[in-house]
Amino acid sequence: MKKMFFICVIAAMLLSTGCKGLPGQAHFSLVSYEKTMTWYNRCLILGVVKNDGQRPGYNVKITWTAFDANNVIIDVAYGFPADLGTIRVGESASFEAALAEIDDWAKVVRLENEISWLTRYN
Repeated sequence: MKKMFFICVIAAMLLSTGCKGLPGQAHFSLVSYEKTMTWYNRCLILGVVKNDGQRPGYNVKITWTAFDANNVIIDVAYGFPADLGTIRVGESASFEAALAEIDDWAKVVRLENEISWLTRYN
């Protein structure tokens, strides 16, 4: 019985946090991005992330995966907002990520992103 109660309490905590992550954690969302080109003719993603969590976060990395028409991964790029430094609650930071193997956005049929970070407790 105690085990079931504990599971219900944990589930309620997770549901109450919604999309903002766990209580007392940093959480980052993609605010905006645009597709452009580098000066050396490679596809470039410029964007902004925001810490909409409850604690500062750092080591933020955005991984972008580009797919072609056959659903094959054709390139992966990484963006590092704030140069991996701390982003406080409510603050935004810009990033850029170059797809080094792609010279034409028409080759990219689908673009996915994943944001990872660490929460700062001190």
